[in-house]
Amino acid sequence: MKWFLCCCITAIATTAIAQEKEKTTYNWSGYIEAYYIFDCNRPPENNRDLWHYNHRRHSEVAVNLALLRVKANHKKYRAALGLMAGTYVQHNLAHELQALRFLYEARAGVAVNKKNTLWLDAGIFESYIGFETPIGSNNLTLTRGLSSENSPYFLSGARLSFEGSSRWEIAGYLLNGWQQLQNRGSSGPALGTHILFKPHKSWRINWNLFAGAPEGRAEVRRYFSNFFVQYYSGRWKAITGWDVGQQFQHATERLWQNAYAIAQYQISTQFKLACRTEYFYDPSLIVVQTPQNQIFQVWGGSVNLDWSPNPQAVLRLEYRHFQNPQAIFQSWDGLKHYNNIVSAALAVKF
Repeated sequence: MKWFLCCCITAIATTAIAQEKEKTTYNWSGYIEAYYIFDCNRPPENNRDLWHYNHRRHSEVAVNLALLRVKANHKKYRAALGLMAGTYVQHNLAHELQALRFLYEARAGVAVNKKNTLWLDAGIFESYIGFETPIGSNNLTLTRGLSSENSPYFLSGARLSFEGSSRWEIAGYLLNGWQQLQNRGSSGPALGTHILFKPHKSWRINWNLFAGAPEGRAEVRRYFSNFFVQYYSGRWKAITGWDVGQQFQHATERLWQNAYAIAQYQISTQFKLACRTEYFYDPSLIVVQTPQNQIFQVWGGSVNLDWSPNPQAVLRLEYRHFQNPQAIFQSWDGLKHYNNIVSAALAVKF
């Protein structure tokens, strides 16, 4: 009898431990970023140039992003839901259905093998392209780079990813299009790939590809390569990369490309300093709009200072300069060849 009772207790305890290990965990989080930008050109109607989707409002205190998220994780399945509001939503999702504009992410995933290293996810994702996100405090600078502003921040579709290696991340995507929540045409799905290699704990090499039709235009094919390298060591963080896009329409080929470099140095536990330089060339205006269809050939640079009184909050200041051979920057007295911007932002994570 004692032997039988011991076996029962052991079985119950083992089952309880197994169930404990297989519990679903939930992670709730939030983010709010308020900003003030003074554009020295003083653009009309207080809206900055069309190629900016974050921090678009001039000379007013505004909320770029207010976000609430919940994530559910289990060893065999996972899900995430994020709801958002702010001027980022107003300008970057204006073409989407009203009912979908406030979804930052909405995805569900399941492990498709016994080792839980191969995952299938479907829904609305943060973009795998680029290194910046709408969550500003995750980025090295206050404002987004031209590369990020003119490539997808979000994508919708399905993803198959391999997550069984500490040095490699590999994923394939079947998408509704180039930053589209819905396929609005008859072009069929787009395809994407993501490869991340970590040769050393301080280095990350990223290469992302996209192939598909923009905005459901079946007669247009777009191909995009996003390559960048990240370096994190001690007080230093650095990112450099090069993007190139190619678009075909009726046997006509058009190209755009951009290059960028950012370095951040942690001065102390509370202060960080960052510098950025970037170049964006889109002569055919494939992804950028200019007021009078002038060539977009912009060089830019910025200096950024962060103060973090605690790990959840950051106050950021930034000076940024742009220049272009042709006058494309809106101002109160016409178009100008240059643009100077002073920015401040206060962000809190909770």
